[in-house]
Amino acid sequence: SGVLRIVPNQGYSSRFLFWVLQSEEFWNWFNYKNAGNSTIQHLYQGDFAEFLYAFPAYDEQEKIADYLFRHCSDLDFIIENIQNQIEDIKAYRKSLITEAVTTGLDKAPLKDTYVKCAKRIPTHWEISKIKYIADSEHPYPVGDGDHGMIKADDYLTEGIPYIRVLNLTWGYGLNMENAVYISEEMNQRIANSELKPNDILIAKTGATIGKTAIVPQWLTRSNTTSHVGKITLPKSQCAKYFYYLMTSDVVQKQIEDLSAMQSTRPELGIEGLKNLFVVVPPLKEQLLISDYLDAQCHDIDAILVAKQKQLQAIINHKTSLIFEYVTGKKRVKEVQ
Repeated sequence: SGVLRIVPNQGYSSRFLFWVLQSEEFWNWFNYKNAGNSTIQHLYQGDFAEFLYAFPAYDEQEKIADYLFRHCSDLDFIIENIQNQIEDIKAYRKSLITEAVTTGLDKAPLKDTYVKCAKRIPTHWEISKIKYIADSEHPYPVGDGDHGMIKADDYLTEGIPYIRVLNLTWGYGLNMENAVYISEEMNQRIANSELKPNDILIAKTGATIGKTAIVPQWLTRSNTTSHVGKITLPKSQCAKYFYYLMTSDVVQKQIEDLSAMQSTRPELGIEGLKNLFVVVPPLKEQLLISDYLDAQCHDIDAILVAKQKQLQAIINHKTSLIFEYVTGKKRVKEVQ
């Protein structure tokens, strides 16, 4: 029932219609039909019958389909190649982080551990659990955010930033593009979960479990939801180092293993968060590793941004190409 089967009448090319349905001509109409629908978007058969599109003679429909197939196949090959490059760069970035937070920077002698993704660490480093390194003087050093008191109707366009899972990333800091805010009054009502700079955040439920962020220095006050776990560390630990550690395989693999043990929705409870194993170097080395990864990831991220722009440019070109030919703004030479 989730698939709509379309058989064009004689004189209408299904191959041409295939490209029409991939064009902005169709998707602009589709989005218009679903405007105001806050749940699952649908394309009903009756709705589809209302979709109007321009079509030339059958021979030209076929020639346009041939043209777009040839050119879009080439573009798809380029798109896939760039996407693979991006994934390789991301994998390298993650492996660089994992290596730095497990073996350090100076090739020190190593010892065996009982942590699966940190089997060998420098002999003078330690393995601990998050609950043992969290700030013991903080009233709520490991926990999560508001449990249902804040509703969508409470969101504001300014005030105290209210961090949600969509603001977290896969190891690329905090994304505030879609930030919402709450009032000072609402923030006081959930004061236990107020965030401060250098708090480490992690998504603890659903498909995005494991997404991480660190509260930046410029964000002096904020709050969060029950779906976001937070860790407050003492000054004797480098929060940025542990942020990188949380994004590495050392912690992410532990979260994957915990999620795999659950039969329903993946969830990292507070006790699970407290009991995650972490690698703890001396503070001096934490700071050196943090600075090293800041510099390395800055360069890698610049390459990723350039690749993403290149990818988007090719995708935009493909989108424009399809639109121009299925709307007749451009014609294939064979029929001009």
